[in-house]
Amino acid sequence: MLMKNLIKYFILLFFIQISMTVKAQNQTNYDESKVPAIILPDPFVSEKGMLIDNLADWEYIRRPEIFQLFETEVYGKLPKDFDTIAFAKVSEKENPYASLAELEEVDITVSRNGKSHTMRINLFLPKYQKGPFPIILLINYRPTYPDGKLVEEDFWPVSELLKRGFATASFHAETVAPDTNEDYKNGIISTLYPEQIGMPNGMKAYGAWGWGAMRAMDYFEQHPQIDYKKSILVGHSRTGKAALWTSANDPR
Repeated sequence: MLMKNLIKYFILLFFIQISMTVKAQNQTNYDESKVPAIILPDPFVSEKGMLIDNLADWEYIRRPEIFQLFETEVYGKLPKDFDTIAFAKVSEKENPYASLAELEEVDITVSRNGKSHTMRINLFLPKYQKGPFPIILLINYRPTYPDGKLVEEDFWPVSELLKRGFATASFHAETVAPDTNEDYKNGIISTLYPEQIGMPNGMKAYGAWGWGAMRAMDYFEQHPQIDYKKSILVGHSRTGKAALWTSANDPR
């Protein structure tokens, strides 16, 4: 019942968002009495009017319908295909947590249709505890650190996570797609997925950042010191939305 109510809550927020977006095209109204009644569709009734009352119907009928609405009206597609992926460890920065962790700076290079793109992740592994470790990944977007920030932030408490036995990593959103309305295409979209440009439901920045999180997960899956089945993806503000969309696209 709790899960059902949570699902209903998030879907309710989605339909309200669509409604508000449509109404925002008109003149702004600040008079509560003039707000019309909004009738929201039942998330547990399919588009054909079928009552969804079991897990199978949710997974194979209603969830795909709702997912397509998010894909078409909110986020755009998140393509997952590519030809090759390669991981290379580099050593360019000083470890700010040398007493607590081993630092891995990893370049992830993905190729598709003869072109390639490289993104960087920064991974901290607890130094004096036994792995494999659960992993918490942050999509970082602080604009003053385009190559990824290694020092501790308010919403990335690295030292605290390490002391509690978690591995933690981050990548900077702009190493995948720029964080502007004008230039977001100038990353993996223009390089690897140019066919998405101009499509009404083509991949946008949030989807591109989600793509980056999925490539980081590809690295974690093959890492002997990471328990990738115990993974969490987090973000703050707009990268939090990207984290939610990633989770909807990738069950890992």
